[in-house]
Amino acid sequence: MAKTFDNEYKNIVLQIISSIPQGKVASYGEIAKLAGKPNGARQIGFILKNLPKNTTLPWYRVVNSHGRISLTGENYTRQYTYLINEGVIFKKCHMTTKYQNHFLLIGLAHKFTPKTHPLLR
Repeated sequence: MAKTFDNEYKNIVLQIISSIPQGKVASYGEIAKLAGKPNGARQIGFILKNLPKNTTLPWYRVVNSHGRISLTGENYTRQYTYLINEGVIFKKCHMTTKYQNHFLLIGLAHKFTPKTHPLLR
């Protein structure tokens, strides 16, 4: 049986991802937290995996919690190329510093406060 998500949750996730600006990234876990499911990082990956091939959503701006691309093969190369073309800096296949290219989704961060968000501590 295929996994399904309610459209409201999926739309929130897609809105959050579409808000990541060029040259910045966010992790699966951060997106899940902002969407209201703090343990839903894998769900974010599932949603992204099932996007149509011709999507204009910047799916490639989503990386794992270590700042690495979690895809393999041709998909890895495609994501890496998109990020390099946007100016994201990598060293040994991960970003040079964990938050150098990180983006705090300010407009959608209603669930976080400066005390609880790891990027604002």
